[in-house]
Amino acid sequence: MGKPGPWPLATATTTTTTALAAAAAAATAAAAVLLLRRAHCPENVYFVGVDLGATNAKAGVVRKDGEIISTASKPLGTGVDSHAFHRVVEAIVAVTLDAVDAAGLAWTSIRGVGVGTPGHVHRGVVHAAANFPEWAHAPLGDAVAHALRCPVFVLNDADAAILAERWVGEAKGSGEVAMVTLGTGIGVGVVSGGQLVQGSRGLIEAGHSIVDSGPSARLCGCGQKGCIEAYASARSVAARAREVFAASGHSGPSVDTLSAADVFAAARRGDELASRIVDETARWLAVFCVNVSRFYDPDTILVGGGMADAGEYFLSMVRQHFSQLRWTVLPDTVSIKAACLGRHSGIVGAAALAASTAETGTGRGGDGQ
Repeated sequence: MGKPGPWPLATATTTTTTALAAAAAAATAAAAVLLLRRAHCPENVYFVGVDLGATNAKAGVVRKDGEIISTASKPLGTGVDSHAFHRVVEAIVAVTLDAVDAAGLAWTSIRGVGVGTPGHVHRGVVHAAANFPEWAHAPLGDAVAHALRCPVFVLNDADAAILAERWVGEAKGSGEVAMVTLGTGIGVGVVSGGQLVQGSRGLIEAGHSIVDSGPSARLCGCGQKGCIEAYASARSVAARAREVFAASGHSGPSVDTLSAADVFAAARRGDELASRIVDETARWLAVFCVNVSRFYDPDTILVGGGMADAGEYFLSMVRQHFSQLRWTVLPDTVSIKAACLGRHSGIVGAAALAASTAETGTGRGGDGQ
């Protein structure tokens, strides 16, 4: 790959060209150091995956077989403008260059960069993200591509997780798989026919599927009532447990600071109320898995995220409830398993998008998917 020029900034909408220029200019000096290494093109090619979170940006150089050979991390900071669009672009560019530098590679060996980010993502643009409230239709793909002078592809972080598992994880080679990520919220990614399913606007938010429409349905942060996220996310487990424990005068961990991890730990110790909360959570998740099976007919449903760390203790409950709830007129052969890539899934999945796009020759820098 020869020395490319800046990629066009075609999707800059409400984020101004001035902001893009500032982000690119701030990264130019650092990028120039690696651009000077373009003396030859090595036989092996690599991709960079970036996992953008609420507090930091992580990047890794990934081989075309999915193996990570170096990583780097950069805090976003806590300043007044630390989450401003141009500051986050600077952080992504810096952590990308750090990862490539740590791998000791020439920049010519990097064929593309993938960026996984929270929020509503479509064609390289982050239209809205709770972790970055000031962003509106932010052209993240174009901004990073302009600074790095290479193809950049952007996707939602839940989609990154499922692409990682399908590339080198528990769903390797599967063409029909769904992944449920249980964290503060619930993220869902789906691969069907070997392709990532994203909908007409990149706005598939299955974590906000309604599983309870009754008068006492729980209010979700999205404004709806009865979303699966209000029943089976880590945040909801903690909230429901605090309500139950407070009402019962429970003398366990401090009610005000109770976390989902505390609830699972108490359940493992035999606490009756905690065990009830965990079992109810497993049942709600099983209801959701039945619905996912009916919508998409996957051969595998993967469960990832922090709550998946409970392992077979929790997943066995989910499977048991799933078996009781599923239909009987036809067989259900779907396998419910724990995802295996853990904390690096965002990096690997973002790199997987860059690798698959480079292989098929579709898209261009900043377009995303």
